[in-house]
Amino acid sequence: MPTYRNDGVVSYKTVNSAGVAVSVIPGASVEVLEASVITDFTQTSVLPSNSVTVAQAPGAGLAIGSTAPNVSNAAFHYTIAGKVYSRAAEAAGTALTGDNIPSGDYGAWRLEIGVDGAIDVVEAAGNAAGYGSAALAVAGIPAVSADHVSMGTVSVSKSDGAFVPGTTDLDDANTTEDYIDGDMGGLFTEMVPNYGRAYNVSITGTFTANVTLQRSFDSGVTWVDADTWTAAAEEMTIVDPNKLPYRIGVKQGGYTTGTVVCKLK
Repeated sequence: MPTYRNDGVVSYKTVNSAGVAVSVIPGASVEVLEASVITDFTQTSVLPSNSVTVAQAPGAGLAIGSTAPNVSNAAFHYTIAGKVYSRAAEAAGTALTGDNIPSGDYGAWRLEIGVDGAIDVVEAAGNAAGYGSAALAVAGIPAVSADHVSMGTVSVSKSDGAFVPGTTDLDDANTTEDYIDGDMGGLFTEMVPNYGRAYNVSITGTFTANVTLQRSFDSGVTWVDADTWTAAAEEMTIVDPNKLPYRIGVKQGGYTTGTVVCKLK
């Protein structure tokens, strides 16, 4: 009968073939009969990266660069197709490109990033003609490119002449700008396969955050929430028998302070 170690010290649970706990054996040493051994919540079989640490908000922190026509970013993590990447801070920033914005009108750009770590700048389709508001300009930016995520958007308007991307200072006295951080997929473990058994969820640290367990019905293309936690936890989560992949982490906007370490096994 398969068993798993519950807390590494005090108690063990015995589960049946359907993954349902049927007894508790306090203070006993038990042999794990599954081929994949779990000891103290450390997975000893080979799996994709099943641990992630969140110590800052998963956002790019867009702002005026130390080179004033550019858009700077803080260090950040981002997730594409279930894999977590990181990008260093760019204090000098990334130069905006494309068409000039007519005086008094608005233009917008999105900064996006792919698996290669390069930052791409995408301008709104109507920048050359200008928009009547920042919201309209942002809405005019094309969809995020394939295999990329949005770092965020910047919208600008210059009241005393054309705004020239890459040349006009963003902190010019007659320039109005606004920055919106993008949804970079949050910060999650890689996609962890499920072989029809239960998962062990380990959440440690001192933090204020919402930790979310997600599953995918299309092999990691899209994800839906399965469970959430707001405090440290060590537990077994019974999942459906459909062998769907799962991941765990903090969604965009779900982090406030502290450090949270999430493991899924």
